[in-house]
Amino acid sequence: MLARFVELRNASRVPLSQISRLSLEQYNELLTEILRVQSGGLIPVQGINVSDKSSGAGGDITVTLAGEIALAIEVTERPIDKARVVSTFNTKVVRAGIQDYLFVYSNAVPAEDARKVARTYFSQGHEINFVQVKPWILNNLVTLGSKCRAVFTKELLALLDVREVPASVKIAWNDLVKKVVAA
Repeated sequence: MLARFVELRNASRVPLSQISRLSLEQYNELLTEILRVQSGGLIPVQGINVSDKSSGAGGDITVTLAGEIALAIEVTERPIDKARVVSTFNTKVVRAGIQDYLFVYSNAVPAEDARKVARTYFSQGHEINFVQVKPWILNNLVTLGSKCRAVFTKELLALLDVREVPASVKIAWNDLVKKVVAA
């Protein structure tokens, strides 16, 4: 019965709290709190549980230029260790000829052995870098200006509003928006 309740809850349509603009301080607070909500990778970029290999993508986000991969970005909540960097290098970077690969992580800081192997690959001419998602987003939002921040918010809401995003993530979003806007 509990399993059926969870099924029904996740199948229900949860309308998102709409926001048109936030201050940088509000974005900071909202990002801090939403990153604490474990999504299990369920905020889709290329599709839920679609492996990069089977989809032909270099990462969760693949930027191409004239048919070549210019930048591949892996967005992750999982820890990044040496084995993961080596595997990514062997299965993606080398095979697809990716020159610039970026791990965007939420809270689990990459292990020192992961950073060390990335430095080794760098010395061999490959770019494998790490950036924490919250400061990366905030720095981009600061430099893009208010019009681009509005576009960012609109796109973020569109990503969250897809059917595959669980109701629990949408409810958390709604609660956080109320909290941030009321503060």
